[in-house]
Amino acid sequence: MIISGNKLTVETSQGPVIITVDEKYTNVGARISGGADSAIMLYLLGLYKKNVRDITIVPITVINAEKPWQDILASKVIRFVEEDLNVQFSTHYVKPEHVDPLWYGEEQSEYNKELRRKHIIDCYFVGITLNPSENLDIYGEFSIDTARNRTEERKPELIYDGYIPFANIDKRGVAELYSHFNLMDTLFPITRSCENRKVPMFDPHCETGCWWCRERKWGFGRVD
Repeated sequence: MIISGNKLTVETSQGPVIITVDEKYTNVGARISGGADSAIMLYLLGLYKKNVRDITIVPITVINAEKPWQDILASKVIRFVEEDLNVQFSTHYVKPEHVDPLWYGEEQSEYNKELRRKHIIDCYFVGITLNPSENLDIYGEFSIDTARNRTEERKPELIYDGYIPFANIDKRGVAELYSHFNLMDTLFPITRSCENRKVPMFDPHCETGCWWCRERKWGFGRVD
């Protein structure tokens, strides 16, 4: 981890991950789903708050109807990061209604806009990553569209008041971040990605029955 000016940088084999917040922003939203990507993003934001600038971090969760556990696990992630880094976050904002997965992205954006209108946040961070290369056999019966293609190039700096620090790394890059901070056996097991409706809410991941488990296992070498 390197701190220089207003930036916190962590090197990975896929390139640097940079956490930086424009000086004009003090109330920073963090979209937390209970998954591995947003969890390590919150951890990096906590490190930024502790070591770079004392911003107010506002966790935000919009619950996908296919993942009704998101607010529960997001709360566990928040508590872990606060305790591990000895930092304090702001109120955890959870959209009351569960959202149809078809409109999940749109509903997240609308909720962010609502919180901005209320001056609760000035900007927000999103833990979106790249998909694995299309040349890999990880996809199997899952098409790129099913996997919600994220392979287009994104810039990690400010985009429409949202920061995307993992814009140019995939799940294996995210796994490197967990290893770098020795979180594979602490924070990672708290997170959940499974969308297999046949698997009860708090049972182990299905491993290969849904795209998210398959990508998680590919990236981390394990799902739980």
